[in-house]
Amino acid sequence: MVLFLFAAAMATGQVDLRLDIATSTVLTHEPLTARVTVVNNGALPLAVNAADGSGPQLYFGVEHDSGVSAVRREGGALPAFMVPPGRVETVEVDLTMRFVLTQSGSYFVRALLDGGGVEARSSLKVIDVVPGIELIRTSGNVPYAPGVRRTYSLRYWGRQRRDHVFLCVSDAPSGRTFAPIHLGTLMRVVRPTMSAGDDGVVTVKHQVNRSQMMVSTLKSRRSRLSLVSQRPVRTSSAPMPKPPTLPRK
Repeated sequence: MVLFLFAAAMATGQVDLRLDIATSTVLTHEPLTARVTVVNNGALPLAVNAADGSGPQLYFGVEHDSGVSAVRREGGALPAFMVPPGRVETVEVDLTMRFVLTQSGSYFVRALLDGGGVEARSSLKVIDVVPGIELIRTSGNVPYAPGVRRTYSLRYWGRQRRDHVFLCVSDAPSGRTFAPIHLGTLMRVVRPTMSAGDDGVVTVKHQVNRSQMMVSTLKSRRSRLSLVSQRPVRTSSAPMPKPPTLPRK
């Protein structure tokens, strides 16, 4: 268990390592940004991720709650940076670009510095990867991509006491999956609608509060999906009928 072997190493006292992750829950394939802060309490500059490997290297330990370490992706070397004495430097890393985090469940994440006489570890963070709850699904062709059938799944999940809605997209038969697109908060009263035209234009309409719907327009291309615009419109759902008037005696 690599993560917990690293956890046994004690910091030297010269370096403090901090890890912050903006949200504790992400949808499958959603970017997961880790913010790592290195504090140099020593008297000498600290060269992190030096190309010649002479100084400390920044690593991440990522483990699923099943006890299996997350598979590392190829490439994507972390940037090299210098931390002067008494100074602080921060780097941001998208963990989904470095690890395969497609299995639902909890992941234990820790940042680690090792090498050049430095051993430091951050506190442990727990991240939940969820598929989301599907509201509606549709599919359509992709312009200039013969044989590709693209599926659009509108899903929601709670975050900071609000429901948030995401568009999740995948291709058949290749199985390619795009990063979910966040479309904002959701009120689950009026059922959302979604359409996908042969021209690649996708339109999603969902409720954001008691009086407004949000209309999101997206453009679907062979290699990417982009959010073009969002505009609020008034809710057009029919009001509840009035109760019948009782006859007077």
